Amino acid sequence: MISTLPQELVEEILDNTWCRWT
Repeated sequence: MISTLPQELVEEILDNTWCRWT
């Protein structure tokens, strides 16, 4: 897993992924 990115960026990516997957 990627653990070198800021939490803000991780949340943004997760939000985008969720929007795409759901």
